[in-house]
Amino acid sequence: MIKQYQLSDLELRGLYAQDKNVANFVELYKRHYSKIYSYSLQSNKNQEAAKEITTTYFVNMAQKLTCLTQPKQFVDWLSNNFQEAGHHSDDAPEVFTTTF
Repeated sequence: MIKQYQLSDLELRGLYAQDKNVANFVELYKRHYSKIYSYSLQSNKNQEAAKEITTTYFVNMAQKLTCLTQPKQFVDWLSNNFQEAGHHSDDAPEVFTTTF
């Protein structure tokens, strides 16, 4: 049996979209929380705002991830989701272009 840590982000996204298995989303969360939080903190210089933006980002991601129909658009979708969480899309961290 394949473990979540062995899967790519795109594979995890696809599995989560299919079966809503929380373990797949949790793996995505674990992989990317610190990157998103660090970037938010760097941008805002405020820990509470960074936590709120990061939480909003992952809540939006969990709610909307199943709506994404083209897996190859995942990076663009993440960037747009980041914008909805409180940042401009041109402020998106490198995580959107290098890890997915």
